[in-house]
Amino acid sequence: MSNIAHGPGWWLASDGRWYPPEQHPSFRAPPPPYGSVSTPPPTYRDAPRKRKKSALRWPVRILLALLLAVAGVIGGIAIQKDRTNSASVSSGIPGTTMTISELDASVQSAITSTQPGNFGIKGISRVVCNPPSTWGPGKSLQCFVYQSSGTELGEYDATILPNDSSGTPQWNGTYQPAG
Repeated sequence: MSNIAHGPGWWLASDGRWYPPEQHPSFRAPPPPYGSVSTPPPTYRDAPRKRKKSALRWPVRILLALLLAVAGVIGGIAIQKDRTNSASVSSGIPGTTMTISELDASVQSAITSTQPGNFGIKGISRVVCNPPSTWGPGKSLQCFVYQSSGTELGEYDATILPNDSSGTPQWNGTYQPAG
């Protein structure tokens, strides 16, 4: 600030004093000259890159999506066939020599049998069991019991026991009607 102007751009404030241009409230500094230390020139990395557009990009993506969809449908059908026992199931239950189909049939036999210690339930068309990931004493076994219309009749819950002397899986279960 000063009592006199010292060149172009100086301005007189309301306090009666002269101020340099850079102290004016509406002052904007000019950009530094190109190539100066404060503004380095653009580099190759800073320059925007154009992506090459391939004419095959979309058809390849569509083909990949279709292949994944078909694989998912085939996988879903295989899993459904496995769980509904409409196909022969040869996958064994880890820790036993029994397959899931054999387990389902054995539980169904125990539920429908009128022998002492069994349940004698009538009208069962199928049983779908969900064994534990590994078979072993103390683990739980859950089976769902259905009639021919597909309606759930009840649930069979069991605790796995040690295998008998011949290696046959054993369990102790209870049947609870759906309700």
